[in-house]
Amino acid sequence: MAGVLVTLYFQVEPPHRWVLVDRRGDVVNEGISETLESIPAPAKLSQAVGVVPGEVVTIHEVELPARSRGKALASAPYALEERLATDVDSLVFTVLDWQSGQRTTVSVIERAYIEALQSEFSTLPFSVTALVP
Repeated sequence: MAGVLVTLYFQVEPPHRWVLVDRRGDVVNEGISETLESIPAPAKLSQAVGVVPGEVVTIHEVELPARSRGKALASAPYALEERLATDVDSLVFTVLDWQSGQRTTVSVIERAYIEALQSEFSTLPFSVTALVP
């Protein structure tokens, strides 16, 4: 595996299933770890992607009248506020699929959940570059 850049995908909830994938998408290694710290991370790790349980994420499709992705993200909480049972300030919004003038896919997750994950991730020997449902 020397010299091969790989991506680590891992479940953030225990047991932590994980898989190392090379640039071509071929599985290099995989396994199950009881703790996040025991997930093996090679020196040539290009990114680490945490997979969150689907039940902690909601996906919405909404009209966002914005001319840029950044403005779409800024307007997402207000566009979804009526649909959500939680105060938008306690949520994290991510624009998943955006094109000007079209309906936009937005993911929503509790801010406290993200903050708890960030705290757990701070002890890892690698940096988590993304979270996906």
